[in-house]
Amino acid sequence: MRSIFLLLITLGFICSCSKDNAASSTHKLKNCNVEYLYFKDEIRTYSMETVEFPMSVNPLRCSYTYAGENITRNVGNFIFVPSGGNLAKKMFSDQAYDSLINENGSVVSYTKYADGQGKIHEYSTNPITYFMNSQNGIEKITKKMYGNSNLYKYSYIHSGDSIQEMINDSIRGRIFYFSGSNLEKVVADLYYQGKLTSKKEILFENYDQHPNPFKNLFYLPGAFYRAFSNNNYLGITINQYGYLADSTFGITSTYHYSAPVSYDSDGYPDFGDYY
Repeated sequence: MRSIFLLLITLGFICSCSKDNAASSTHKLKNCNVEYLYFKDEIRTYSMETVEFPMSVNPLRCSYTYAGENITRNVGNFIFVPSGGNLAKKMFSDQAYDSLINENGSVVSYTKYADGQGKIHEYSTNPITYFMNSQNGIEKITKKMYGNSNLYKYSYIHSGDSIQEMINDSIRGRIFYFSGSNLEKVVADLYYQGKLTSKKEILFENYDQHPNPFKNLFYLPGAFYRAFSNNNYLGITINQYGYLADSTFGITSTYHYSAPVSYDSDGYPDFGDYY
């Protein structure tokens, strides 16, 4: 089920932004169970990638280390494992980690993992740099693609209750729609030769009225979409649109996921443990 949840979006879905301030510095997550994270954010992990989660008697988690108010390390990410004769599949592992460096309004992330012999490997996409605006929302992200040394830039243009993503200043990416201070949906339209061929939307549903411990923490694996909002979404619906048998444009597949959430005595969601 976890594997399905970390289900996808499309390559057209590639980045994001926020509006508002960071989560309370007095209530900091020590770790987070993976069922509350959505890893296929089209930045660190793309929707066409296969991700899996090992069987475990203990909860699978991402764990966070701080220096003052800043998170400097995330433990828990993906390693590449054999699949069909090549390293085409990602498996969640506590042997993968992210070193996070805070630099004058940006966070630089280096993802690494240890193999069975203890040798440390780096992701070819290193580093991914998250640039924040004056409200601590995402302004820009730069990264390399797999097997390509060119640097790609994702910019976020705020306009009313939406944010337009631009790739390398010329390609329109996703649109992020807000309702109040919470992310309502993310939409990507795909065109071929000027004609709309498919569309994908992610709906973030059933927001609570409790503080969001991931507010503005876009750089944490799996937390990208949560980082936009003041509150916590409790469910996700993913709709894929395309041309149906009668040649009309409509929903071709839909998927819904939710996980139960309880709250601590201060009203924070029990995604994991807190400091």
